[in-house]
Parts: sequence; C-alpha cells; structure tokens
Amino acid sequence: MYRVARRGVLLFEPYDNLLTRLGVRLRVGQEYEYGGVAGNVGKSGHRGGVANTTIPNYVYRFTEREIIKAIHTYAPYARHDIRFFHRMRIPWAQLRRRRNPGLHLAVRLAQPVLKLVEVCAPRQSNNFAAVILKPDPAAALHPWLRRRGENIEVNSDWLAARYRNPTTVSQSPRRRS
Repeated sequence: MYRVARRGVLLFEPYDNLLTRLGVRLRVGQEYEYGGVAGNVGKSGHRGGVANTTIPNYVYRFTEREIIKAIHTYAPYARHDIRFFHRMRIPWAQLRRRRNPGLHLAVRLAQPVLKLVEVCAPRQSNNFAAVILKPDPAAALHPWLRRRGENIEVNSDWLAARYRNPTTVSQSPRRRS
C-alpha cells in the first residue's frame, strides 16, 4: 500500500495488547477467524477464510512499533509522520452467534468498564487505525542523505564530519605473544 500511495496510507487493524490477548484466552476474541467461516457455512460464493476457502484466517494483530519499523525499513530516506488512533470494537454479531448466550451477556454487562478502558487507557483497545503520511523527499531527507538530480545518495560531508576515513587511519602493529 505504501509503495503505490501518492500521499499516504490509512489502515485499520486489530491491535496486539494485554487486554486483547486476555480476550482471546477467555474465548471472547479469536486467534483465527473461525467465527467468520461459521457465519458463511452454506452460503454460496463466500466462505470467509484464507483465499475465500473454509480455512479460517489467522488474526494478525499489529502494534504501533511494527508499523513504524516496517515503514522506516521500506523507506529509510526520511522520518515519516505516523499517527495512531485506538478504539474498542466489540464483536457483537459473533457473540450473538455463539452457543453460550452467557458470554454475550457477560460482555454486555462489562461494556461500561470496556468504555472506561477505551477512554482512560486507549492503547488497551482491540483495534487501531494508522495514518502514514509520505514525506517530501526534497524537504525531509535525513541529514546523512542528499539529493543529486533524481537520486538520493549518502551525504559524504555529513559522514566525514562524524567518522574517520578508514583509508587514512593508521593501524597499530599487532603485538606478538
């Protein structure tokens, strides 16, 4: 998405945190999207799983740090403006389809506490959005880089001011024991 975007990327993803992992352990959340497959059994054309099969997708939950590392690895020429927004999303439809109606009721009763968590500790919400704005390479290059024509290259003046040139450093002779 980043590669083909003109100005930036907006993405919505499940969030990896302590509360979400606890929800999966308590079977409120899912490690695999078997609820989506179960909701589509018998429907023609859509199966809800991997490559539209009946094999449930794994739910890959992201963190802010993973997004930042991926973007800076892919485009290391400048610092990016990346913003995150967290929200609690309760899977009501999936909970209603469960055989155990007590789980739906328990989450319904816990909803005020979950809202409080969303307000007081938003990073414990189970979903987040990321806005990744592409930097202008002409204006936002890291200082160790420079533009030469259409190319970006290392700024040798910046490096020379901070590091000794390896060809001019004299090597001390090794001692023999």
